[in-house]
Amino acid sequence: MRRAAVRQAAAQVAADGTATLVYRPGTFILRGGFGWPRLAPATVPGLPVDVLGAELGDGLADEITAYLTALPAPDALPGGKTEHPSGRGQTPATTSAVEVPAEIADKFGGYVARVRAAIDSGRLPASPSKDAVRKFLRIRATYAAAVWQAATDHDNGPDDGRQEVTA
Repeated sequence: MRRAAVRQAAAQVAADGTATLVYRPGTFILRGGFGWPRLAPATVPGLPVDVLGAELGDGLADEITAYLTALPAPDALPGGKTEHPSGRGQTPATTSAVEVPAEIADKFGGYVARVRAAIDSGRLPASPSKDAVRKFLRIRATYAAAVWQAATDHDNGPDDGRQEVTA
């Protein structure tokens, strides 16, 4: 275990040239029996779970949401729509046509802003699918559907581009 930890440690080099090995704290097991075994994170029943990564992720998500909501609103177009850099008119995220799940109501605006920013930067296609939005945000499909609807101005009505099928 010590040898594997030393192999995976990072070196912090001071100005005078001395090096200090820096280890990642936690509970680990050895993986990879062939060649050089490596440390892999482990959960042991009865011991507390390391939640440092989850706390950092939540804090970062909150910072991103705060930043994106502080951005200035785009110029308004006639009819209550706003100009979107993609060239399409977008309805505001607070439209009554979108039913926002209560579980994500506080993060909904940030999700919509992240999807629109990803579309503008090319990380998502101009008309992403609901599944692409779900994978990009790493959220449940029901939440992604609401975000997709608000971010791409889809109302899932009869004129949403799909043909009606009669039996």
